[in-house]
Amino acid sequence: MPSAVKPSFGRVALVGKLGSPEIASSLRELVAFLKKRGCETFIEKETAAAVGERGLDYEAIGAAADLAVVIGGDGTLLAAARNLVRHRVPVVGIMPRSSAGANRCCVRWRSTKRWSARARRAA
Repeated sequence: MPSAVKPSFGRVALVGKLGSPEIASSLRELVAFLKKRGCETFIEKETAAAVGERGLDYEAIGAAADLAVVIGGDGTLLAAARNLVRHRVPVVGIMPRSSAGANRCCVRWRSTKRWSARARRAA
């Protein structure tokens, strides 16, 4: 049996939709999941304050994170991407939604490299 593979994203920033009570438990579960796999985690400061934790601003996240995971809707994902694009931090969005009482998630990947190229063309 092969030994455990070290994750390619060792430092992961977490951003959550503000004012959403179900985000707190999702963030805590995600932190535990990532730490079990050897990842260092950071929580964005406004998200952290909403769940009673200490966090980092986007500048510090941009300097330290290999990946950002955003839990929330399109607005939350776009806000995080806008703040992290200059740091070239890849962003993954998890969009929780409820259907017939069962929790489901939709995962979206946004490449900040591609967004950066679009932003330069638009400027």
